[in-house]
Amino acid sequence: MLYDYAIKHNHMITTKAETRHKILLFWRKYGLKAAKDAYGASRSTLYGWWKLYRDSGYVMASLDPGSQAPIRRRKRIIDCRIIAEIRRLRLDVCPNMGKDKVKIFLNQFCQENNLNTISASTIGRTIKDKRIYHHRQKVSHFGKVKTIKRTKKLRKPKDFTSDDLGDLIEIDTIVKFDWGIKRYILTAVDVNTRYTFAWSYQRANSQNARDFFQKLEQVFPYQIRRVQTDNGSEFHQHFKGYLKTKSIIHFWNYPSKPFLNGHIEKYNRTIQDEFIDQHLMGLKETDKFNHRMMDYLIWYNTKRPHWSLQLLSPVDYLIKNNYLSRILVKCGIIRFVLIFLVNLPKGSMKKLANGKVLNNNQLGTQIRSLVGKPFVCSYLLIN
Repeated sequence: MLYDYAIKHNHMITTKAETRHKILLFWRKYGLKAAKDAYGASRSTLYGWWKLYRDSGYVMASLDPGSQAPIRRRKRIIDCRIIAEIRRLRLDVCPNMGKDKVKIFLNQFCQENNLNTISASTIGRTIKDKRIYHHRQKVSHFGKVKTIKRTKKLRKPKDFTSDDLGDLIEIDTIVKFDWGIKRYILTAVDVNTRYTFAWSYQRANSQNARDFFQKLEQVFPYQIRRVQTDNGSEFHQHFKGYLKTKSIIHFWNYPSKPFLNGHIEKYNRTIQDEFIDQHLMGLKETDKFNHRMMDYLIWYNTKRPHWSLQLLSPVDYLIKNNYLSRILVKCGIIRFVLIFLVNLPKGSMKKLANGKVLNNNQLGTQIRSLVGKPFVCSYLLIN
């Protein structure tokens, strides 16, 4: 029944179709002269409508106005010599030269050959119609030329919203060059919980980016589902391959639009103002700098109030919204371990590794009592 209804109304009936149907019924009932006087419809028009209506099996949708587009469209006629010159300029002289720059050289060419010049917009349309594009080529060791195909990058959908833990982690790189020393600090922030992590490296390559993400997986107390980065070279090859093996979705930000990666850009400003710019002298010794930065990250994630979290720290936000307890029950966690840089007192470790599932208040008390010690990774959940 529903299927028949859908088939019957698969075409939209417009107001004009209803009007034409009304005129046809009036004509069939009162005659041609009355229909012409009432609606101004000619004899040929009425018979044409009636033929369409009858041949369709008396379907009202057949009276919808058809396309008014011309059968034979105008075609752009451009001299073949002009097209050849555009092709030469964009492929041989300067790869993918812009239409405005092409016009400057093309005007000289047209003047020398007594040809009519064309506008910059016409040049742009010609480039698009004839597909005059220069593609990068790679020459192998054996002299074989290969065309490099540009892969389409996955972008974050416009209607995407981060509603749960680990839905979207934004990652970026801070470059610091002071006292003749250049260091790269990779940073990450969860869009939903504002949970953060950072680590300093001497080089910005994909291997270090992969190492950073492996540390990030250990630090974050929940699973990471999606990652968004810019188009830097450090986020290709090894980093991209590792995300693929872990089945983590990788969004690429649009070029020259850092505001679409706004959470990590704001965090970069915050960590530079509050920590990095105060410890520039320590950038030379990367290990010591990272150890000091861990102290700051512990304070940032456990004690520092955030306006976006209603003046709660990320850990307090997780505890208040029952996220930590839900993770412990949902993933079958039997112990909640803190990895310290210095030796942790055995009694403190037993408090969290005794297999008990603590409630929110007990869990918050245990965490805050152990926050005073510097450690490398903040929280690690072990199945």
